[in-house]
Amino acid sequence: MSAVLTGAWRDRAGGLLLSSSGWAPIDKVALERADLLPSWPSKLLRVININAIGDALLHPGDATFGPKVEALIVYNSNPVAVAPDSEKVAAGFAR
Repeated sequence: MSAVLTGAWRDRAGGLLLSSSGWAPIDKVALERADLLPSWPSKLLRVININAIGDALLHPGDATFGPKVEALIVYNSNPVAVAPDSEKVAAGFAR
């Protein structure tokens, strides 16, 4: 709200954010496909925080992180536009 009061919304990275995440209904049953999970080893499943997506996409993989990210499903978002360090995110997607 302070970005509106101070007029900072006019400046690049001024701090105003519109989240439309609640606007589009999501069928989680169809999206998550729990019916497919029993055939997958559980260690292959992971969730990566969108705030760390640039680092995750560029990580070569190791015992702590897990294997290198080779596939990613993004829905209702544009990580290059909304995640921190968009240049790193774009480089990760470009690799």
